[in-house]
Amino acid sequence: MDEVELKIHLEDRAKALALLKALEPDNRILPSGLTMRSELSGSTLIIRIESNVKLETLLNTLDDLLMCFSVAEKCLRSVEAKMET
Repeated sequence: MDEVELKIHLEDRAKALALLKALEPDNRILPSGLTMRSELSGSTLIIRIESNVKLETLLNTLDDLLMCFSVAEKCLRSVEAKMET
């Protein structure tokens, strides 16, 4: 079994919570043999993935997860910028 733990440090807990909630729908439907858990520790988003599948499948899942995170973070920044004006 392979395990991956991502720790993403953010500016504050509110942003970390918003991004955690934004990623939840993507974490529910995973390929067979993968499990994913997400949690917060202060302003750090922690994502753990356990895999019983080929390394390629795990890497594709990580790539998808990071892409979703990037999009969610850009959306959050855009909303914050509009609220400041």
